[in-house]
Amino acid sequence: MKKSILTTMMLLVFFVTSCGAAETQSGTGSVKWSNISAASDINFSDPKLSYMGINGDEDWLQEVLGRFEAMGGQPDFITTVWEQRHQQLATKVATQDSPDIYKYEIGSGDWPTLIFTNQVQSVDDMIDYNSPLFSHLLPIYNRMKIGGKGYLLPVAVGPFRSVLIYNKKMFDDYGVETPYELYKKNQWTMAKMEEYAKKFTSIVDGNVQTLGMYVPDEGPFIGATGRDIFGRDSEGKIYNNIKDPLIAKAMERVQRMFNDDKSLITDYNMARDLMVKGKMAMWAGPFWSLDTLKILTSAGALEFVPFPKDPEADKWYLDGLIDAVCIPKGAKNTDAALAWVATQTEYNKDPAKIKKEEAETASKYNMSTEFGPLFTSMRNSDKFELNFLMYRDFDDFYQKFFTEFWDNLMKGQSWSSIVERLSPAVDEEIKKLETLY
Repeated sequence: MKKSILTTMMLLVFFVTSCGAAETQSGTGSVKWSNISAASDINFSDPKLSYMGINGDEDWLQEVLGRFEAMGGQPDFITTVWEQRHQQLATKVATQDSPDIYKYEIGSGDWPTLIFTNQVQSVDDMIDYNSPLFSHLLPIYNRMKIGGKGYLLPVAVGPFRSVLIYNKKMFDDYGVETPYELYKKNQWTMAKMEEYAKKFTSIVDGNVQTLGMYVPDEGPFIGATGRDIFGRDSEGKIYNNIKDPLIAKAMERVQRMFNDDKSLITDYNMARDLMVKGKMAMWAGPFWSLDTLKILTSAGALEFVPFPKDPEADKWYLDGLIDAVCIPKGAKNTDAALAWVATQTEYNKDPAKIKKEEAETASKYNMSTEFGPLFTSMRNSDKFELNFLMYRDFDDFYQKFFTEFWDNLMKGQSWSSIVERLSPAVDEEIKKLETLY
């Protein structure tokens, strides 16, 4: 088996209801590959597959490699450098040496930059996401369309910053119920999270003794609203939604916890130091944050729950991710590329793989066996809906938003005043979309 060179599986988020009832078809006109139930349904005469991505040696990748090679595929991986990925792809497309697959990365500007610079092609006429193998991914496929066309091929979905990790020992020592105990009784709420964050915060003469909670950014709070700063109507058109009242209340909640209660911090290094010392109660972030807290996981001190439901949201939304790929312009073996997409999707849905992963998750992090299925439910269950925050991928706007959020909201400025300054920037990003498509 060839050495793997792919990135860690990342996921971006989706918001099903924003896709609109009209967007039920994944392709337009004649679609080459339809009614796909298994990866083997896609035939490819040329076994060579050129895959462009960042280094990685994950177990899941080895599994997909093995399955693809068993179908007769011969993958050849092209290593990219994060900061040079777009230029590397552009050079290959310009010299007619395009790879067959380009690995989408969250937070890299891949979407929509590569679409607007004409580096990747629409896949609407290649594969039908209404097919049985892909139908669970149809909402995110439609969600990521631009100009009514699909360019991203999603293979999996899951939570991003909405995994709330907590120090079980601190809760036991304080003699209070853990978030998971409350979750099992349907009593894990946003109000309870705020109460706990305040309860576990102790600052004496300006010196931090213990702290309640860490979040890396606004994602968990906005994600929980089910809304997005870049809204989308029933026809798929993007509009300015920064003044949404649910988003405003979420931002005011963050400000209250940060400025008034002093129970919330956003400093990663400080948070990690406090967490590994057993002085931080809760940590909101990606699931892989557990890997950075190995001292506590090895001691069996950490557990996790979903980030609480926003009290005014219609559903329990989680800030999430997708794992996806694109087909570059000039790709020579699109059938093999689609066979790879089907193979990876099939692997992600494999019940045996999921059961094994659940057991390994609980064992790896020294938790009870309940926590493996809990994480699976956060990725695929009727209880949760993943909310893709589209504004994250518009780099210029997000940098402005990030600066305004941390530098001004955290200094005590009102969200309403910040919104008034940011709203024109949102309008500007939307105009760019209207101009390009």
